[in-house]
Amino acid sequence: MSNWNWLQEFNDTAWENRDIARLQLFDHLFHGESVSHELPDEKFDAFEQGRVHAAHLGEKWWEMVFEFWKIQTLLYKKQDPTAALKLAAKCVVETRKPLYDNFPQKSVIHLDMVACYIRLDPMGYKPQIEAALDEVEKECGPDSEDHRYFSQVKARFLWTIDSPEAVDAAWDYLRMAEEDDSDHHVVFALTYLCGTLYDYEKEAAKALLGELSQYGIAVAKSEKRERLEINFWMWSAVARLFDEDQSSGEAHKLYEYAWRHNARLAKPRNAIFGAAKAFHEVKGDFENALRICQHAIRSIHGHDLDFEAASWRWKKLEMLQQLGRDTSREEKRLRKVASRLKSKGYWEAKIESLAK
Repeated sequence: MSNWNWLQEFNDTAWENRDIARLQLFDHLFHGESVSHELPDEKFDAFEQGRVHAAHLGEKWWEMVFEFWKIQTLLYKKQDPTAALKLAAKCVVETRKPLYDNFPQKSVIHLDMVACYIRLDPMGYKPQIEAALDEVEKECGPDSEDHRYFSQVKARFLWTIDSPEAVDAAWDYLRMAEEDDSDHHVVFALTYLCGTLYDYEKEAAKALLGELSQYGIAVAKSEKRERLEINFWMWSAVARLFDEDQSSGEAHKLYEYAWRHNARLAKPRNAIFGAAKAFHEVKGDFENALRICQHAIRSIHGHDLDFEAASWRWKKLEMLQQLGRDTSREEKRLRKVASRLKSKGYWEAKIESLAK
């Protein structure tokens, strides 16, 4: 039984009662969902209009539904984890009231808060995140519909803390998404799989990236996830380089296609850079891999993504060292970013490791 079935029951009752005002809640919800992911401000405003309407009707559960989608928009579309965390924390406190004892979306709202901390600083909050994931896993249970989102958050967490266990987590996430016939989750699982296989299991990446990226393109297109579709096109370019039967010319065409279309997206345009860096690394073109690191850093400048900025500055440091370049200026920049993070000591230790 779906955790969202209560909405259908609510809809049936509203129809029976000819309650137009409550039926309009669905109009607000569908409108917000229909707004392009590349128009995050409009999407957020649509869900806020729904929340205001729900508040006017005294429908507290509905208010929380709209708050949930606002958090999702802030975190994944506007990429503003601080604002998302502020709202998620407020909602977690609210849903502890007896009114929400049977509210089916309590677990996913808790997961939203965990996801915010992962985006802000997964290394700095690592013990707290691990404890929270254990708690939420017990709340939602292995057979719960919410377990798909749990699997997504867990896989992302393991990847951001640079754990090879992220590969198995991504495979588990994909299997669960396919079993539930959830394209929404399949597309994210494939995103994590492409990235983690390249990072931790190169031989498997060589064998599977072509198939996984084409699968991803098809699902992302059907889900209207343009940002992810472009990312899969870039992974497809990497797969062509791995395939000795394909010319590098075809790989470059795919690369340019993805790069050109990425420029049309809303800022920050940061989904593509991991695959783009991989493309140049496979070619052995470390100069351009270094440039991709700088592109990634610039793309998130001015956004509240300091951990991501630190991660890319570290990748840039590695590239500079590999090329035999001076790293002192970049070390200083990484220290500046890291000074704003709870994980400052983690980054300091990584910088010190370069000298060994």
